[in-house]
This record gives sequence, C-alpha cells and structure tokens, in this order.
Amino acid sequence: MSNGPPALYDKSAMQLLSRDEARWFTHFFRGVVAPVFLNESMGNLAKQYADGRDSSKVVAAMAHKVQGLGTTVTSITANSLR
Repeated sequence: MSNGPPALYDKSAMQLLSRDEARWFTHFFRGVVAPVFLNESMGNLAKQYADGRDSSKVVAAMAHKVQGLGTTVTSITANSLR
C-alpha cells in the first residue's frame, strides 16, 4: 500500500485503466473506495449490455483491478458530513 495521498476510485476511470495501470496508480496513491463505487458496480450486475457482454464478467474484470491493491473502503456518506 502506498503512503501517497488518498485518491477516490472512480468506476469509469477504473474501467479505462488496465490492470497494470491500476497497480501503478496504487503505487503512487492510496486508493479509497467510496460506497457509491460499490453501488454502481452492483448495479452493473443487473445491466444488460447492448453488445452482448456478460455483466458478471464486466464487474469481475473491474474487481480484479482493485483486488489486493491496498485499497481502503470508506463508510462516509453525505448524511454523515452534515
């Protein structure tokens, strides 16, 4: 895990990064997974892609990018910041 500055994982950015790029990202930054990232990922499981991709394979590919990379899951929500 990096001692660099914290950086929130964005689902769209993680889909664009290769697995090697995701590893380098966590080499320089401390990855933080927000609850919305998890909710969006779970929403993708129910999604039907027009090009016929399997939704579970899409989510699994993204999970492999963040798995074991020293990420932190936060439970902070907008209501707790008020």
